[in-house]
Amino acid sequence: MPACGRKDDSDMTPNWWVLHEGRYIASQTDGSQFFRPCTQRGLYQVLVNVTGLTAYGSCPYRVGYNRKGTEEFRSWPFRNLTAPSRIKVQQQRRRYVVMIKWEKSKLDIHVMNYCLAVSTGRRQRTLCQALGNSIHRPACDTIAVNDFLHRLSPRDERKVDPEVGTTIVCTGTRTRQLIRGMKPNVTYFVDVFAIHSQHNNLSFLLGSTQVQLNRTRPTQLVEGKVVVGKLSTLGGLALFNFKVPKRSQNSFFKLHLTPCGGSVNVEILKKKHRIMEPVRDVYYPKTITVRNVRPGERYLIRVYEADDTSRMNRVQLAVTSRDDFIDLPRMPSNTTITELVPLRKCHSSTIAWFGSPEKDVTYCVYVFKLSKTQYYNNVKIPTYCELENRDVCNHPQFHNKHCFNGNDFNPLSLDIPNLLPEHYYSVFVTAIPPRGRSLPYKSVRIKTSSHCDSNQISPAGAASGKLIVKGGFRKGGGHKRRNTPNANGATTGNSLTTTGVTKRTNNRKRLQQQQSHRKV
Repeated sequence: MPACGRKDDSDMTPNWWVLHEGRYIASQTDGSQFFRPCTQRGLYQVLVNVTGLTAYGSCPYRVGYNRKGTEEFRSWPFRNLTAPSRIKVQQQRRRYVVMIKWEKSKLDIHVMNYCLAVSTGRRQRTLCQALGNSIHRPACDTIAVNDFLHRLSPRDERKVDPEVGTTIVCTGTRTRQLIRGMKPNVTYFVDVFAIHSQHNNLSFLLGSTQVQLNRTRPTQLVEGKVVVGKLSTLGGLALFNFKVPKRSQNSFFKLHLTPCGGSVNVEILKKKHRIMEPVRDVYYPKTITVRNVRPGERYLIRVYEADDTSRMNRVQLAVTSRDDFIDLPRMPSNTTITELVPLRKCHSSTIAWFGSPEKDVTYCVYVFKLSKTQYYNNVKIPTYCELENRDVCNHPQFHNKHCFNGNDFNPLSLDIPNLLPEHYYSVFVTAIPPRGRSLPYKSVRIKTSSHCDSNQISPAGAASGKLIVKGGFRKGGGHKRRNTPNANGATTGNSLTTTGVTKRTNNRKRLQQQQSHRKV
């Protein structure tokens, strides 16, 4: 700037040109200063045009520079309070998509905005360095950093640009960002910057981490083995692989899927193409038959959450290319458990279901208490996968369990006593073969009557060892309920009792009672 000048020259100002690595940088100044925020490293050439300014006497001109932004940040009294933030990376179920989360700045939490820099070459230590390496390099004019970042509107999802070294996305006040387009087996450097919204050109590095997406290998499925898949590994997705045996004589294979709470969707693919329509909203144990397959070919099974808010962690999957599963019981085509509402009482309720076509199958019935909210919201307590756990009886809402062998009758029925009036329960039934693992039926929710009649049996009567006798019932298709003998004989104190008297036996007893009255 000139140290002296004539009064007539007060309206005349010098023109500035600044070159950085051969590129002109325009400026908008008052002529006495040139301020350039967010400067990059390198050689700068400063040209000052003083044509038209006549020097008066020995009037010198001084040109100096000052790294104002750096010095201002170094002398900032609250710099030591900018504690590093922890960054969490979650891989999503979609291919090569990650969710990046971080903690808010401890300093001026209410006025901080955030920008994310994803680089492939090296870390970005400053926001200015990241801007210089990104496609959003500032234009050839002097601008404020905050004004420029406001142009980068927040997006819910941002794709990594492979043509540039650094991809920048600003999130505003949000502390999460979805990034897609990352390549497998490539190391990405993720840097989060905090920008003070009330102090222009004030930003600092909040946290850094590295991300490397490994190519996911599906879990191999083997016949006769139940595989547990974790959906949390890929953010709600589990991948399985099954190769149809070359000696298989069937053109199909079966999948038995048990979701451990929540609901899932299932897709079957061959060479990245679906071979059947997706099976959606599977929330109970279900057998899926995949047809038109060829022996020796490999198929990919994709199981993913049907609802993003379900937070389901696991699924159980079994596969077979035979007619029946190995070491698993044969299940009927209809695995629904039905509550017989006409037989509902205040202290008991009756359920019925179709039995397994196999013999020597043991059935276990689990009863769990439910609150009114859980009953009407269809909350599964516990999950299907927890029924095989030895500690299931220690569940805080566990009410009762009873196991019996009932292969002589179909459909099967069971009277559940010792219930409370106007209460809600969840009932599970599992079929257990002589060898192998059990399979659950579709659970049912039941409730008891709110009023007790004088002729209804109280829980004390059932607990004293008396057998609960019921008449026959009509099932869909005209089937009557047939009585299931209790495997343990007499009924013990807080246990379930099976209905065990046929209609013919009832008629015989009535006839004997009438004859005895006539003799008297």
